[in-house]
Amino acid sequence: MATTDQNIPPITTNKIAKFVKNASPRARKMWEGLQEATKGGWSVLHNDKLQTDYLIFLKSMGAVLFVMYAVLGLLCTVYLPVVLFLGTWAPGLFGQILTLIPLWAYVIAKKRHPMAANRLFLDELERLSPQRAQELEQQMNSTETVNQTWVQDVFHDLRTSWHFTRYSLLWLSFSLIPVVGSLITWIGQTWLVADKMGWNLLSAYTISAKKMSYRQQKHWMRARKWRIIGFTLPYMILASIPFVGPLFLGLAQAATAHIYYHLLSKDTETAKKQTLSPLVEFKLDRTNLVGR
Repeated sequence: MATTDQNIPPITTNKIAKFVKNASPRARKMWEGLQEATKGGWSVLHNDKLQTDYLIFLKSMGAVLFVMYAVLGLLCTVYLPVVLFLGTWAPGLFGQILTLIPLWAYVIAKKRHPMAANRLFLDELERLSPQRAQELEQQMNSTETVNQTWVQDVFHDLRTSWHFTRYSLLWLSFSLIPVVGSLITWIGQTWLVADKMGWNLLSAYTISAKKMSYRQQKHWMRARKWRIIGFTLPYMILASIPFVGPLFLGLAQAATAHIYYHLLSKDTETAKKQTLSPLVEFKLDRTNLVGR
């Protein structure tokens, strides 16, 4: 027995111990995010101001979804033998596609027309804190209609998503396992998409308002990762329903105001132990670092 223990690499032991230690706090944070998703979604459904802006969002994203589903249908028809082969040997691929289409449709729609999504966030935030919503709106380019550089922005997202693509291929390999493989692939891909969708939903704050660089955004998101995943996961499960599901992402964008206001901005306030508005949190972080 002693020999077996000695053969266990210390690095592996440390990773297991770290995982066990962090499991409970991470689960608690995910539960907090899930609660905000539920309360936020319910609140959004009773926000009359959102109706007009939601229609604008649906038009923007609906057009992208129509094109993506049409292309998918065309490819499946033209390459039917290949589709049948993949359906036999890697059926989990179809679950992955149904999960990925809402993500990239949302990414393209938001890159093309940012304020169509940002307006949903601001409408709901206004109910929670009118002053904070006004300050964030002033920092955004709220007069913008169509982003002229949206194609370049989408390609930038693709270039910075190599780890996402790599792990998507890894989860796809599990679909080769009989019976349970497809389910494992769908669960793993949904988790990945939920993580990435958090970046896009909260870009209303990190990018549109605060103009963070990719490195700054990455640092900000990682510090709040588990609450954000807990928030986005139920919405991404709904979004994977073909045709109808992706339309729930507008609900998720508006409900993001709740996790930002109740949890994420409070994280920064607690860390700073100051009473200043969390709207200047990022600028203060940089000022403090320079001062040191």
